[in-house]
Amino acid sequence: MSSFKDSNNDVNKNANEETYRSRTRSKNKNKTKIKRSEKFASKEAGSATKAIDFSNINKKKVLIALICAFLAVCLAGLIYVATVIITAPEIETDNIYGMLSQSSLLYDDDGEIMDTAFSDQNRTIVEINQIPDHVQYAFIALEDKTFETHNGFNIIRIFGAIKDAVFNGGHVSGTSTITQQLARNLYLQEEMFKRDMGRKIREAYYAVQLEKELTKPEILEAYLNTIYFGSGYGVQTASQAYFSKDISEVTIAEAAALAAMPPDTILQPLSDSQDCCKILLQHKHSHENNVVEYHG
Repeated sequence: MSSFKDSNNDVNKNANEETYRSRTRSKNKNKTKIKRSEKFASKEAGSATKAIDFSNINKKKVLIALICAFLAVCLAGLIYVATVIITAPEIETDNIYGMLSQSSLLYDDDGEIMDTAFSDQNRTIVEINQIPDHVQYAFIALEDKTFETHNGFNIIRIFGAIKDAVFNGGHVSGTSTITQQLARNLYLQEEMFKRDMGRKIREAYYAVQLEKELTKPEILEAYLNTIYFGSGYGVQTASQAYFSKDISEVTIAEAAALAAMPPDTILQPLSDSQDCCKILLQHKHSHENNVVEYHG
């Protein structure tokens, strides 16, 4: 009986030990699983942090690269502008009419003009006080509305020239002010038909010099005497050729027609003379309190 009890006790003891070991192994397995899960979560978090950091680093690098590229382009542009200006020939602004050839008028016995003789350019120079206000307004309205206020060039037009140079293969057009056109007519005749940034920069540089040395009336007078009209140079020659009268006698409609003739005119020529008159009258009224007094 005693041995049977001992045998049962041993069986129970072994069973208890097995149960304890099983529970211990189960706990150890759970702990291992938990540790592995924690390690995996830690690795995932680390990789996500690295990915975020890497993304931030890439964005910073791209931003820095863009800023450097922009600064490089600006620096290259400044160097190019400086090079063009430094290499531009010097000009004389106090001898404009000495550079222009004029026509010779032939008179008959009664003092009437019989014919005109000229060498390379058919031109009759007139002073600004011989040119009516509505003629002056016409050219300012169509060619350079900011003529009375700018210092040689219009910065908005300059940006337009840069845009054209970028998107049109370097060809630039329709950006010159009256002063720039005068500078081109006087000092850049050999490259007059070039449409590149180099010529535009020289134009602007010479225009600033003209604005420093001459008054607005002097600039406008010189400009109106250097424009090419097909029949000759200057408004007086054009008026005599197209209307058989002096520039001082042209009407508002005729002034609008003259202003629309030069090839560099920014706006399209106006076909209706009544519209021409209306535009010039509106321009005159809107500027009568602000316009530069050309008659001293």
